[in-house]
Amino acid sequence: MKVLVLFSSSQIGGAEKSICKIVMRNKNNKIHYQIASIGSRASFYYWLKSLNIDGIFFNHSYFELLKDIYAKKYDAIYVMGFRLSMFLRFIKHFGPRFKIVQGVRWSPSSNSKLDNFFRFFESKLHFMVDGYIVNSKAAFKVLLSLGIKDVEIIYNGVECEEFRKKYQQKTNIITVANLSYRKGYEGYIKIIKNVIKARRNIKFVFVGKDLMNGKIQNLIESYNLQDHVNYLGFRENVAEIYQTGSIFVLPSIYGEGCPTSILEANSYKLPVLAYDIDGISELISPGKNGLLAQPGNIKDFQNKLIRLIDEPQLAKEMGNTGFKMVKENFNFDKPVALLNKYFLSL
Repeated sequence: MKVLVLFSSSQIGGAEKSICKIVMRNKNNKIHYQIASIGSRASFYYWLKSLNIDGIFFNHSYFELLKDIYAKKYDAIYVMGFRLSMFLRFIKHFGPRFKIVQGVRWSPSSNSKLDNFFRFFESKLHFMVDGYIVNSKAAFKVLLSLGIKDVEIIYNGVECEEFRKKYQQKTNIITVANLSYRKGYEGYIKIIKNVIKARRNIKFVFVGKDLMNGKIQNLIESYNLQDHVNYLGFRENVAEIYQTGSIFVLPSIYGEGCPTSILEANSYKLPVLAYDIDGISELISPGKNGLLAQPGNIKDFQNKLIRLIDEPQLAKEMGNTGFKMVKENFNFDKPVALLNKYFLSL
């Protein structure tokens, strides 16, 4: 069986990293995955090359995508991106035979324009899709509410190795997430400002692509936090950054499914702090591998961050528990087997 795994972005994010690492571990000779993007060669392309994966990049040409579909005769297309999915639904009616599986890598439950758009059109046009794969129970429930029945939950996976490089200093508070509104950086900067007043030796590290045109960097400067917050920009490899951390913070305010960054942080024995939104509570057991703050409650988030800072032994115990939980429940073997089973059943 030939499956085209098709992304709408040429940039690399949590979805791209997780899905690609899942399919590259496939050892079942009954199924072959081809990774592709409708976009041009960018960070995603070079990351694939570093893993010795030959991806196809259509350079924003839907005509080239169509030619490839006709030439390769894929049995199924696993598509990430709603507009791209709509294009495939349309062309399927004019000849090529393949199954369409829509990947939903976030929980589309908010009142954002994107989520409202998604829910409206999927409620009307889901009959044109052969199935949906989500990575959280939260997204699963949203799709069920739209009348969609063929939905499969396949969580993200991560590598989880006991022996990693040892760092003497593990004091940074790490956030790995692109700079965007839904990731909650603006509120987080205000929290950091208050935390620094009492604990001036704390260092924060941000990693991710800037999608806010410098707004977060300007906030850092306006609050005089340059000595405490280090924005590193986008990084293909964040392993060493995780290893310098003592706490991981994901301040997202909506639109999360199964964040790969949370699993990665736990795999590096970091406790996690996040808001209790969407599918995050499926990954964090409060008091065991991290803490959850009330959605939108900045004061609660701040107090829980201070608790993790002031109780390093507690933070260390949560990190160790997180490592065990990830190793048992989110190693790559499970999603590989589930994904193969799902597509072969089509």
